[in-house]
Amino acid sequence: MTRTPRAYLTKSSRIGLSLPSSEEDRLIYDLWRDPAVQRNLNFKAEVQTFEEWRKGKGRPYQGHDEAGCWLDCSIILLATQQFIGLVSLGSLTSPPELIIFLCPDRRGKGYGTEAVRLVAEYAFARLNIESIGGGAMTFNQASLRMLEKVGFVRAPAQDYTAEDVWQGGEATELSFVLTKESWGSLPLNLL
Repeated sequence: MTRTPRAYLTKSSRIGLSLPSSEEDRLIYDLWRDPAVQRNLNFKAEVQTFEEWRKGKGRPYQGHDEAGCWLDCSIILLATQQFIGLVSLGSLTSPPELIIFLCPDRRGKGYGTEAVRLVAEYAFARLNIESIGGGAMTFNQASLRMLEKVGFVRAPAQDYTAEDVWQGGEATELSFVLTKESWGSLPLNLL
C-alpha cells in the first residue's frame, strides 16, 4: 500500500508540524497520561479511558473555537516520519497558551525548542495571533530555559500559585509572553 505524503503546516530541517492524524491519537493520549507530563503541568489525569478521551477531544483543529483550541500539531521527526510529541496553542481566554508534550526519549534534544519556534512563527504569520502566553512550574527548569531561549519574556503579574497536586503544599507557575512585535525584532540567530 502506498502511503500519502504527510502535509506539514511548517517544518525545520529536523522536524515538521502537522495536524494530528487519528493514528496518532493513542500516542497523544499516552503522553497526556505520562506522570512526568502531568507533574510538569501540575495536574493528575482523572480516570478516563482512551475511548472517552478520544470522543471528547475534538481533534484535529486549526483555528479558534468555543472550546478554546487554536491549534494542535503533531511534532514529526522528518528523518523517520516518527511522531515525537504534540505542541498546542489553546486557552479559554486570550492570548492562546503554549502547551508542549514530548515523548520521553526525545526530551533534552532541542526538539521542543524547535517546535515552539515553528508554532510561534506559524501563529504570528498565518493565524495572525498577536501574542502567545506560556508558563512553567518553578521546578521545571528545562521548560523555563526553553521559553527564554525562544524569546518569551516574564509576565510576573500572571504568575499562578495553586495546590501542588503531586507533592502537597503550593506550586507556582511562572508566566511568560511572546508577542508578534517582539518576535519580529528577535535576532535571526534566536529564530
